[in-house]
Amino acid sequence: MSDNDKAKPEGDDPRDPPSPPTPVESQDAASDSGASGGQGPREGKRNGALAFLSDLETSEKITAFLAFCTLVVGVGSLVVAFLAYQTAADTKDIKSAISNLSALATQTKREADNTAKLIGPANRSADAAVSGVHQQSDQFRLDERPIIELTDCPSGQPGAAYDNTAAWNYCIRNYGKTAARNIHIFEYVSVFGSKPKGKDLPKGRFSPNMEPTIWNWSTATYSRPISRDVFDSALKVDDGIIAAIKIIYVDYSGRRFEKRICMARLKNGAPMACIFNEVMRLHGPAIGE
Repeated sequence: MSDNDKAKPEGDDPRDPPSPPTPVESQDAASDSGASGGQGPREGKRNGALAFLSDLETSEKITAFLAFCTLVVGVGSLVVAFLAYQTAADTKDIKSAISNLSALATQTKREADNTAKLIGPANRSADAAVSGVHQQSDQFRLDERPIIELTDCPSGQPGAAYDNTAAWNYCIRNYGKTAARNIHIFEYVSVFGSKPKGKDLPKGRFSPNMEPTIWNWSTATYSRPISRDVFDSALKVDDGIIAAIKIIYVDYSGRRFEKRICMARLKNGAPMACIFNEVMRLHGPAIGE
């Protein structure tokens, strides 16, 4: 090796590679390169903000986040307060409407009560008028109704008679002002206090309509044949022969009426009225069996 070679400082030889820069030098070089590389002001500001954020401590970041959240909550509170104000206004309108409806309902009830007070006497008057009409109608029906009663026979011989059994002849007349319609006659005869029996039972014997003042002849007959001697013996005692008769009929309106007739023969031959229900409760032994 020559002296010239020794005298050359290390690194001056162009053939030697350059030494790597230190980190500080590298950052400065990068800054210089960026500044001289044609970057705009906006890019520089962004890089500066990023650098600023990177230099913030963790506590400072949390403080900033909480401040942002507080801002969001404040804005939300304002929105909620506005909506609450709107709702309160609507609720006030609803309460006002309800109050008006309540006042209207109260007024309507008072008017209804007043109307009821006026209608009450009118209803009572109408009811009284209807009741009066019904009473007049019922009275008219009673005045115009048919009335069937026992009457003297214009001809023939009424009273007890013999026709192979005990019988009783009688006459009835319509004393009313209208015809008796749908007439059914139920006739029973009792001999020596036996249980009353008759024919055409249980439906009764049908009779034609009876116009006013018309009379009919009829004969009640014991349901079993008896001998003449038994019949004559019955004529010799009071109540030996009894006739019980029930007549059912209707008027022109269909109103139903019932007439009950009871006749008993005394031993002297005179007829005598008796009580229908008492005769029908007789339970003496049957005659003629």
